[in-house]
Amino acid sequence: SNVLIEQTRKRVDQLVADGMKYAQTGQISSMERTVTNIQIFIKNPKLPRDLINDAQRAIVNMEKEGYIFYIDDLLVKARDAAQDQRLKQKHAILLMVKEYLPKAMKAGASDEFRHSVERRVELINLTGNPTAPESGSRAKPMDKLRSLLPNRAKLFGGDGSEG
Repeated sequence: SNVLIEQTRKRVDQLVADGMKYAQTGQISSMERTVTNIQIFIKNPKLPRDLINDAQRAIVNMEKEGYIFYIDDLLVKARDAAQDQRLKQKHAILLMVKEYLPKAMKAGASDEFRHSVERRVELINLTGNPTAPESGSRAKPMDKLRSLLPNRAKLFGGDGSEG
């Protein structure tokens, strides 16, 4: 059975590596599928406790990375949609953010991350808002908000020079 354990360990290590790669590139459904596969592998009660624990830790880590990356990506897409007045699309993307944020939190994302997401969603909801007066003052709420926001580069995951 030692051979079995070694084979399982190798297989789980490979799955963890694959899953992490998916997590860090926003391939969320591939990541979730990989997590399921790892969970199936470690169901075997004959496996050593340390292998199971390591795998479970890896899963949480992977989910945290993956969901954070994915949510960041969704927020960028939602902002672009808002700026282009694609409001239906913006709405659909923000619903996905709402769906994935609890998953990120459950996997250990920080409260700071949650607050940053909430601020970005508010900002996106103000962007390209068609109810703003047409007298050329459309950008003002954004400008005002921009000055209120701490460290925009950190919030938007860029260098603050988005256009």
